Amino acid sequence: MKVKILLCFLFSLFILSVKSQVLSEKYHVLYYIGNSLIEVQNNLCTAVKNAETGSNRIKANIMTVNKYPGKSVLKIGNEYYYVSASYDYRNSDEDQMFNSNNITVLTEYSKDTDNDGLIDHCEVLSEKYHVLYYIGNSLTEVQNNLCTVIKNGYVSGKRKANIMVVHKYPEKSILKIGEDYYYVYSSFDYRHSDEDETFNSNNITVLTEYYKDADNDGVIDYCDLCKSQVGTTENEGCAVPKYHKLYKVGTSIANIENQLCNILNLPETDNSSTYNANIYLGGTYKIGVILKVDGIYYVVRNVYDTSIATPDLNLYPDQIETIAQFAKDEDKDGVLDLCDNCRAQAGPKSNNGCPLGLPDLSFDINSTTVFSGCTDCSSFLTSLGSKKLIVYKVGAGLTFNTYINNSGASDSKGFNVGVYISKDTNISTDDMKLSQIVFPVNPISSQGVSGVGGTIYGTSLNKLAFGDYYILLKADDQNIISEINETNNTLILPLRYLEKPN
Repeated sequence: MKVKILLCFLFSLFILSVKSQVLSEKYHVLYYIGNSLIEVQNNLCTAVKNAETGSNRIKANIMTVNKYPGKSVLKIGNEYYYVSASYDYRNSDEDQMFNSNNITVLTEYSKDTDNDGLIDHCEVLSEKYHVLYYIGNSLTEVQNNLCTVIKNGYVSGKRKANIMVVHKYPEKSILKIGEDYYYVYSSFDYRHSDEDETFNSNNITVLTEYYKDADNDGVIDYCDLCKSQVGTTENEGCAVPKYHKLYKVGTSIANIENQLCNILNLPETDNSSTYNANIYLGGTYKIGVILKVDGIYYVVRNVYDTSIATPDLNLYPDQIETIAQFAKDEDKDGVLDLCDNCRAQAGPKSNNGCPLGLPDLSFDINSTTVFSGCTDCSSFLTSLGSKKLIVYKVGAGLTFNTYINNSGASDSKGFNVGVYISKDTNISTDDMKLSQIVFPVNPISSQGVSGVGGTIYGTSLNKLAFGDYYILLKADDQNIISEINETNNTLILPLRYLEKPN
């Protein structure tokens, strides 16, 4: 059974193959070009030029498997024809009928090496007018003079030349003519009678390596100082420069984050270690970005939307390595996060990035009193020294009383003081929050004070192993108040958690 199925499948393929090779009439528009190869060579280019309208046109249906390609040359019997057009169907207006078994294709006459639409046989030399700039008689002179010639022109070295060539040379190309080098300023498909010289293409070499223009801005890469950016000839291929005030750091940026805020807060009139730079960027770098140029690091202190007439530095993107890790500005207020006390709220630089008129909450450590199972500890937190406040699992707890100041320029809302247990003096995600303990505080007026106090018992700590910890009291634990300084809201109480008194 399987053998029968296979045979049927193979037979089907055979039938399809036979069908695909069936002869049928295909419509062709032909141009008669003679009855000898000499006539072909003499008449072919005329046929190419006049194939659509010439009197030698013949409309023919040809019995063939595949139509003959346009622009091919056919020998039909003893006569030669150029194929002006061909179609996959027959047409009833034919002048003649041919059969493919009497046709030979002359492939040597259909080649188009440069793919310009004109067959090689019809590529003829003729004089083409070129305006050239002389740029030297050595590659060293080419490299030294080329960009100046492109930017400024070179009237004394200008040559008007008719060049015997098939195709005119492209504008902005570099030609070696004999031992001399020329820049092609302009070129035309016709000759002109005011030529200074006449050249022949067989004595000309095109230096293609100087012709590339990656960003297509009209400035060749060799003269383009901003190869990946569209620019102008006047600016060496770069965009209009913008003035940047740069602070020179030196050859190392170790610990730069500790200096950056001070650098950016320098008065505008302080120009120590400062360089005025025009940067051909097409825009501006962010303030706080660090630029590395020739091994030297600079901090962008300020930027302007115009250029400066007499810069200390002219810098181009290809010269610059950027380090932007310190230039983050979450609230986009122009104050870097590194220097911003209110990263989520926009505020002026003069107020450390915070909105004007914010409250500022902090504990008054000097007035804080504490009582615990430590019988020989001072009741004032500032006098505790190296001793620990003691809380027993069952028994004495820790009682505190303190004040919270609002030294800001506006009143605060009411808020809570939260309690955390930590192995160090910083609140982190590893710390345990005693969510069952909350100490509410009423609104505090600007420059006002509010007292808060309470007791923390050992029963709240029963998930902890016995040992030493810190109790961290955080004002505005839920961060409902925007403050000038969010880093001074914590009161630290050193703690020793024990099972029972000795």
